[in-house]
Amino acid sequence: MSRFDRPAEDDAPEQPQVLTDRRWFLGSVFASSGIVAASFTGANVDALSKLAVLPSRRADVSSQGLPIQTRASKAGVEDTVLRANYRVRVTGSAVTSPLELSVDDLRAMPQHTAELPISCVQGWSVGARWTGVPVRDVLAAAGAVDFEEIVVTSAQKRLKPEAMFTSARLNRGHALHPDTLLALQLNGKTLHINHGFPTRLIAPSNPGIMQTKWIEHLEVR
Repeated sequence: MSRFDRPAEDDAPEQPQVLTDRRWFLGSVFASSGIVAASFTGANVDALSKLAVLPSRRADVSSQGLPIQTRASKAGVEDTVLRANYRVRVTGSAVTSPLELSVDDLRAMPQHTAELPISCVQGWSVGARWTGVPVRDVLAAAGAVDFEEIVVTSAQKRLKPEAMFTSARLNRGHALHPDTLLALQLNGKTLHINHGFPTRLIAPSNPGIMQTKWIEHLEVR
C-alpha cells in the first residue's frame, strides 16, 4: 500500500469503547429531553398531568389544587400571620380613615368570588376560584377616593431573590376592578397558609409573582 492509500487518523475506525461512550451520552441526552418535554406537557395539559415529574409545575401536587412557589415556613411568616393580633393595615397619603383589619373584620365584609388564573414565569398557568373582599371596598372603608396607586406589601421578609417580589403595585383602574381581591378562600376552602393565609392579593392579569401572599399593608398613594 502506498502512502497515498493509507487511511488518515481521522478516518480510522473508532474503538468499541469510544462508540459505547458516545451512544450512552446521546441516549442520555435524548432521554433527558423526553422527560422534560413530557413533564412540561403534563404540567400544562390536565388530561396528561401524570406525565409531569417536576412537582412545582403540577396543579395536583400541592394543596388546594395549585402549585406552591414559596412555602410559609421558608418565607418565615408563620409566627407573624398566625398571631391573634395579626392585622392588615390600610394607610397612606390618600387615606382619610386608616384601618387595621383583623381576619374576622375581612370575613365580615361583603365577599366576592372570581375565577382567575395564577400564571407563573416558570411557564405554568392554573385557573382557580377565589373569594374575598374587593380591594375597592377596602379603599372605600378607608376613605380613599383620590388616589393614583396602591402598594400591597407582604409579611414575608426572608429570602433573596424571592424577597424582591414581596410587594405589588396596583394603579387606580386595577385597584378598582371588581375582581381585584384580598382573597380569603381558594376553591371554596379557607386559604391554606402556603397560599397566603390569612389573605393574599388576587388581581386580573397580574403575573404570579405579583399576586402577593400574606398581606400586611396597603399603602394608598
